[in-house]
Amino acid sequence: MTLVIDAHTHVLPADWVTPDPTGNQPGRYRVEVRGPGRVGVIKLGHGDAAGFDLAKLIDLERRLDDMAIQGIDRQVLSVPPPFGFVYALEPSLAVLVCREFNDALARLRAHPSGAFLALATLPLQDPEAAVRELDRATSELGLDGVSIGSHAGPMELDDPALDPLYGRLEALGVPLFIHSTRALAPDRLNRYHLGNVIGNPTEDSIAAARLIFGGVLDDHPGLHVYLAHGGGSYPLLHGRWSRGWSVRPEARQRLRKPPSAYRSRIVVDSLTHDVDALRYVVRTVGVGQVVLGSDYPYDMADPDPVSRVRALTELGPEDQGRILGATAGRLFGLTST
Repeated sequence: MTLVIDAHTHVLPADWVTPDPTGNQPGRYRVEVRGPGRVGVIKLGHGDAAGFDLAKLIDLERRLDDMAIQGIDRQVLSVPPPFGFVYALEPSLAVLVCREFNDALARLRAHPSGAFLALATLPLQDPEAAVRELDRATSELGLDGVSIGSHAGPMELDDPALDPLYGRLEALGVPLFIHSTRALAPDRLNRYHLGNVIGNPTEDSIAAARLIFGGVLDDHPGLHVYLAHGGGSYPLLHGRWSRGWSVRPEARQRLRKPPSAYRSRIVVDSLTHDVDALRYVVRTVGVGQVVLGSDYPYDMADPDPVSRVRALTELGPEDQGRILGATAGRLFGLTST
């Protein structure tokens, strides 16, 4: 029987969170230096404006109850954007925040239920420190992979400075989860929640394009990547990307093959909020390139991601099982039970 694995969820350690009893500033984060060598987070307000139930973000028991209702056996825990991606901080502080956050993730991962995996967060603005923290998080803490943003401030994902990090991920064989952060054109997306409903999936698409057109996947054939939000528009645009590659020299600067040739290299999650959209994604990227993802516990999460996959009635039980858990299990080196 295949484990059902939700590969896209977010968490904050409970001891990092202090609700503001006045609720005057809902949904805002700030980093707090708590003493020499210690940092943390204060959560101001009750979380409503931030789009999540604070209790579900920090309480693993509540989380386990919801997993049972949804029919999910394992969750992959990652930092909540945008806070968890500390790329705007001064590098030495970013290193400290990542270390403490990863220590906390390791404690959550050790929950006696055995229901959780966890992805480290890294200080990408200091690539050498990011490699050191990757090694510590995987070898010493036992974390299962890495979660990064779609860019690190001005640094895009095809920046040559990140090449050692990709090489180390490739050598370790652990997955890289890419989640949108700090959407482009915020002045144009500042109303109607467009920064999320358009900005986030667009950022995911840019990340995929940078990895493909920037030659990252060519240079690191063993890199295991999966994208949030169904890959954004990436599955829809692969034909346009390949046309651009065939007619424009700019698109061929670092890319050896047409972009459509890389569909087997990027896994996407199932978070499309629409069965027909998910059906298209599966048909386009391949059933073996999709993992279950919910975005729990945000309001933009899929509240019943398993049923969304089960609605793909054209897929047999084996193919549905690949999306529900088998592909994620392969990425994370798990065995079915």
